[in-house]
Amino acid sequence: MGGRRARRRASPPRHAGTPELERVPHLAAVLAGDADGTGDPRLAAELTALTGLAPDAGGVPLRVCPVPTTGVVEALVVLADPRLPDHGDLAAAEEDLLGAYVARAGTALAAAALHEEQAHLGAVLQESLAAPRLPETPGVLWGAAYRPARETLRVGGDFYEVVGGAGRSAFLLGDVCGKGIEAAVLSGRVRQSWHALRLLEDRPGRLLPLLNTALLDAVATRDEDPRFATMVLGDAHPAANGTVTLRLASGGHPPPLVLRAGGEVEAVPVAGMLVGGIRDARFGEAEVTLAPGDTCLLYSDGVVEARGSGDFFGEERLAATLPRCAGAPPAVLCEHLEQVVVGWLDGHDHDDVALLAIQAPPLPSRPARSEA
Repeated sequence: MGGRRARRRASPPRHAGTPELERVPHLAAVLAGDADGTGDPRLAAELTALTGLAPDAGGVPLRVCPVPTTGVVEALVVLADPRLPDHGDLAAAEEDLLGAYVARAGTALAAAALHEEQAHLGAVLQESLAAPRLPETPGVLWGAAYRPARETLRVGGDFYEVVGGAGRSAFLLGDVCGKGIEAAVLSGRVRQSWHALRLLEDRPGRLLPLLNTALLDAVATRDEDPRFATMVLGDAHPAANGTVTLRLASGGHPPPLVLRAGGEVEAVPVAGMLVGGIRDARFGEAEVTLAPGDTCLLYSDGVVEARGSGDFFGEERLAATLPRCAGAPPAVLCEHLEQVVVGWLDGHDHDDVALLAIQAPPLPSRPARSEA
């Protein structure tokens, strides 16, 4: 197909009533399938304005080919050639070639639209499952860090959640089996169930068995394989004297660590069975009082099971790292621990990593008295 020929694809709005198409009524008619447009000088003028395909002084015939994608015309292929007959007919071979090109253009546009919809769906899903913002609550300071195993997804099987309250705030940190988007969906199910069940029961020791039952029932209704989780949930109650009382319940999760303001580290003796494993699972409970400046750290097994070139990071190394963070804000503590774990990994693959720190605010320091 020799001569001077240009092909340009435009994607006008779908709705014929939009202001853009009101300015080009003949093009709107072609898009709607109400007119062919071949050889119409009015359509040629509109296409010239939209595509920049300016006819020669003698006029360049235009051939307009709507490109259907999934039943909706979303584009046009415009063919301009001085050798194009005024009536728009082409040789049979050229008609076949043009038809194949238009069909492939439609397939490509349909695939692009499907990809765009899937990308949007994935972005919405990621946003709904991403780590939440921490609230500001009187008498309690919060800090958190999260690093998924597949960092490009931004979500994974580890999760945390904090809900602020006037006198008592609730929190949750856990880990579901698996990685990637499947684990993230399950973690979202756990978080949603926790939010709903908190409306019925706010005591951690009684809330965890209800959550266990809810997970088992959800799996049964979907005919899925058992998917268990480990977690620590609780609430924080600040007192007028600056202390914060934590009520904790645990199911199959590493024990929380308490970092005292003076640098001492204590493991909270609380343990329990996996959540979502069996109906009659038993879970541990504990109560901890944080003095001003004390911090309680919840963490997922991705921290202690982080494996570098030689060994796991381990609970002992985690406990030995904490004293250098004594007195630091909880957000700084979590960020420092995350960087220590990343450095330990030294580029190796890792599981999801989640950290949540709860701190009783340090007492304000008194200014030194100046001697007269």
